[in-house]
Amino acid sequence: MIPLWIDEGEFNSSRLLFPSMSYFNIVYGRVLLIKGEYLKLLGISEHFLSIASIFPNLLTSIYTTIYIAASNERIYRRAEALECLRQALDMAVEDKLYMPFVENCDFLNSLFEELYNQGIHKVAILSILELYKPYQKSIKKIIDECFKGSKPKLTEREMELAA
Repeated sequence: MIPLWIDEGEFNSSRLLFPSMSYFNIVYGRVLLIKGEYLKLLGISEHFLSIASIFPNLLTSIYTTIYIAASNERIYRRAEALECLRQALDMAVEDKLYMPFVENCDFLNSLFEELYNQGIHKVAILSILELYKPYQKSIKKIIDECFKGSKPKLTEREMELAA
């Protein structure tokens, strides 16, 4: 249910200002992961990182590095995937920026297991996996309640406010 301009990465047709582009890349990168467009994501990841470095923006660098790790894992480049995930954790652990990992744990679980077994960022990985459990349940609940079945009927005033 993503708008077409985001799904296709057509940010030029939007009214986004350049400073917000790195945040657009967080959303667009996730879209590409979900769609299985791993090679495309790897191809534009350097561009994502270059935009993130201009301001600089650590959060978008973390997300992009996570996306690179997930894409590499999906195309059977495990060593590269593990190295990228380790780099992302290196950037995030000091400040306990765990949510980017939690939000993408569905693509990272087996990588976390291997890094944990290697003794890399064990405490952070345990924290991420613990946060993932309620996060996953909440996402399922939101999907079940908001995106399945019939759409709720809005009153005329609610429609006016939404518009």
